[in-house]
Amino acid sequence: MSSHLQTIRETRRLSRADVATRLGMSAKQLERWEKGKTDVKRMHLLALADIYEVPVEELEEVAA
Repeated sequence: MSSHLQTIRETRRLSRADVATRLGMSAKQLERWEKGKTDVKRMHLLALADIYEVPVEELEEVAA
Protein backbone atom coordinates (compact mmCIF):
# COMPACT_ATOMS: atom_id res chain seq x y z
CA MET A 1 0.00 0.00 0.00
CA SER A 2 2.81 2.35 0.81
CA SER A 3 3.81 3.47 -2.65
CA HIS A 4 0.20 3.41 -3.83
CA LEU A 5 -0.88 5.92 -1.19
CA GLN A 6 1.97 8.20 -2.14
CA THR A 7 1.23 7.84 -5.85
CA ILE A 8 -2.43 8.74 -5.37
CA ARG A 9 -1.50 11.76 -3.25
CA GLU A 10 1.09 12.98 -5.73
CA THR A 11 -1.24 12.44 -8.69
CA ARG A 12 -3.68 14.81 -7.01
CA ARG A 13 -0.86 17.28 -6.41
CA LEU A 14 -1.34 17.26 -2.66
CA SER A 15 1.50 17.62 -0.22
CA ARG A 16 1.85 15.38 2.82
CA ALA A 17 1.30 18.44 4.97
CA ASP A 18 -1.98 19.27 3.18
CA VAL A 19 -3.36 15.77 3.63
CA ALA A 20 -2.13 15.48 7.21
CA THR A 21 -3.78 18.77 8.11
CA ARG A 22 -7.08 17.58 6.66
CA LEU A 23 -6.76 14.39 8.69
CA GLY A 24 -5.79 16.25 11.85
CA MET A 25 -2.46 14.47 12.24
CA SER A 26 1.21 14.98 11.56
CA ALA A 27 2.80 14.68 8.16
CA LYS A 28 5.21 12.21 9.78
CA GLN A 29 2.33 9.80 10.49
CA LEU A 30 1.18 10.02 6.88
CA GLU A 31 4.75 9.34 5.79
CA ARG A 32 4.78 6.20 7.96
CA TRP A 33 1.65 4.95 6.18
CA GLU A 34 3.11 5.74 2.78
CA LYS A 35 6.32 3.89 3.62
CA GLY A 36 4.42 0.92 5.07
CA LYS A 37 5.86 1.37 8.55
CA THR A 38 2.45 1.48 10.25
CA ASP A 39 -1.01 0.25 9.31
CA VAL A 40 -3.83 2.59 8.38
CA LYS A 41 -7.00 2.23 10.44
CA ARG A 42 -10.29 1.86 8.59
CA MET A 43 -11.55 5.27 9.72
CA HIS A 44 -8.46 6.86 8.20
CA LEU A 45 -8.88 4.87 4.99
CA LEU A 46 -12.39 6.32 4.72
CA ALA A 47 -11.04 9.84 5.21
CA LEU A 48 -8.24 9.29 2.70
CA ALA A 49 -10.71 7.95 0.14
CA ASP A 50 -12.72 11.13 0.54
CA ILE A 51 -9.68 13.38 0.25
CA TYR A 52 -8.27 11.51 -2.74
CA GLU A 53 -11.71 11.09 -4.33
CA VAL A 54 -11.33 7.34 -4.84
CA PRO A 55 -13.51 4.46 -3.70
CA VAL A 56 -12.43 3.19 -0.28
CA GLU A 57 -12.25 -0.29 -1.83
CA GLU A 58 -9.30 0.88 -3.92
CA LEU A 59 -7.42 1.75 -0.75
CA GLU A 60 -8.54 -1.38 1.09
CA GLU A 61 -7.25 -3.60 -1.72
CA VAL A 62 -3.76 -2.25 -1.34
CA ALA A 63 -4.01 -2.22 2.46
CA ALA A 64 -4.65 -5.95 2.60
